[in-house]
Amino acid sequence: MKSRMRLALLALAALLICIAALLLASLRRQRIEHPLPAPASAAKRPNVVLISLDTVRPDHLGCYGYGRNTSPNLDALARESVLFKNACAQAPWTLPSHMSLFTSMLPSHNRVEDLNERLADDIPTLAELMRAGGYNTVALVNNGQMMAHWGFSRGFDVWREFEADTPAGTCENITREALAWLGARPREPFFLFLHYFDAHDPYDAPPKYREAFGSSLSGEEAHAIVWEHRTPGKDIADARLLKEVIGAYDAEIAWLDAELGKLLHALPPETLIVVFSDHGEAFEEHGWMTHGATLYEEEVRTALIVRAPGTRARAVEAPVMLLDVAPTVLSLCGLKPEAKHEGRDLTPLLNGNGNTPDRPILSETKRHLEGRILKMCARPPWKLIYSLFDARVELYKLPDEHTDVAQTEAVRAEEMLSIVRELMAGEDYWMLYAKGDATCEAALKAQGGRFAVFIPVGFDPERDEFRPSPDGTGLSLRLRQGAGVRGLYFELSPRDAAVSFDLKLDGERRREMVFIGGQANPDAVPFELKNLQHTLPPFNEKPFAPERNGWHVMRHAGRAAGRSAEGVKLDEDTIKRLRSLGYVR
Repeated sequence: MKSRMRLALLALAALLICIAALLLASLRRQRIEHPLPAPASAAKRPNVVLISLDTVRPDHLGCYGYGRNTSPNLDALARESVLFKNACAQAPWTLPSHMSLFTSMLPSHNRVEDLNERLADDIPTLAELMRAGGYNTVALVNNGQMMAHWGFSRGFDVWREFEADTPAGTCENITREALAWLGARPREPFFLFLHYFDAHDPYDAPPKYREAFGSSLSGEEAHAIVWEHRTPGKDIADARLLKEVIGAYDAEIAWLDAELGKLLHALPPETLIVVFSDHGEAFEEHGWMTHGATLYEEEVRTALIVRAPGTRARAVEAPVMLLDVAPTVLSLCGLKPEAKHEGRDLTPLLNGNGNTPDRPILSETKRHLEGRILKMCARPPWKLIYSLFDARVELYKLPDEHTDVAQTEAVRAEEMLSIVRELMAGEDYWMLYAKGDATCEAALKAQGGRFAVFIPVGFDPERDEFRPSPDGTGLSLRLRQGAGVRGLYFELSPRDAAVSFDLKLDGERRREMVFIGGQANPDAVPFELKNLQHTLPPFNEKPFAPERNGWHVMRHAGRAAGRSAEGVKLDEDTIKRLRSLGYVR
């Protein structure tokens, strides 16, 4: 009896094991054939398309009030989007403006202010944060200044650069590549970044667009004109010719808009679309052509259009910055902004229930070509621009940006200037000045580092000579006889690197005419310096005006040292490309 019972129990156990095995196999098949749905938070994350329109002035778009029909497709997008009427770039040229957007940090804080700097590894980019949040990240860019070696490619699963000023780099090809990628059914959610360079000089749209906007100029002809008349005092005397240049620029925008229309029509309505321009373009409003040299509205005012699922179309008057794009995109995708972000999440403004952030609007530029360092602080309608080398302060009450009221509104100017002083508190740089009518020669060598930023001051490219070494460790400067104070601004990477100075006046090394820190003479020339006991603050209250002729070596250091620049070496192909675009001599 017991043996029969034992056999029955064993048989029952075997049957149960078989049933369990069958159920487990069935569950495994179901898991493969019918995957479990994604978590709700991930399922609701929108696909994102971030579109950069290089050099596009908002006031040359119909949705921002332009009278010419340059942008019907962008205008249609704006009618179903939130259009920010007062967006500001943090730099008036491509490299620092884009890096500021991708890091949500001012250029002087992320330390990508010039062509010889790259983004430090510990600063996360928008693409890195999106990828960490589960997004498939892809970039299709024109490589005028959007190149991997500055740090732009970080965080992108796919990074593709198309050659500037070739058919591969035009809006037609960027759109064609984007549509092909979208048509291949990419993994979702995705973050697609597109950089369109077309409105940038040279203005070389197809003939039908140039004819439509009244310009007979080829791209080569327009390029020659804008660079011949680039600086103040070299104005285009023929009003008809200036009108043709502007027509060639508008033609580029119209061509770009036509290609954008193909892309925008292919995107589902639930796609999060963010369109921005990185800076504007000057047409002699303040004597300048192109961009990068000033912080006037024609160069720093940008387009910003956001079409987000669930938001109503509206125009927002509140002043915002491109710094705000990264935290806003992350918020709309259910991701947390980075602690280092200096911008604000604009979703309350998108939803129509937020207040204008109480903060100054900031922008800055360091320009090798024009020998200028400028800082801007705006609290609309007031706007202040400060120039480091000549300590000039301009104050305007917008929209009038031609009547400088710094003297009559001195209290307001000082209030805004205090913000600029604080902004510069962490900066650390050297100044090498030459005074007198001698021909002045300088050869500098960085020891244990490299020159990350270098800007000749009072430099005349037709008379003087300036040459950085290919490896970034040497600088040579020759200033022919001339009046006034001239010289060289430079920053080191790392900031505590030593520098050797070989300084000559009319071909002779004269140590008694070399002044270190405004006081002592060196024991001999050449000499090496690492730190100076006597330093000046980064903010110049007045122009440097030494009493004695000769060379003057000064160090400017803030009370709180900021981030050191990360130097990067530019290869010959990159230098050649940047020279063709006018970014290096």
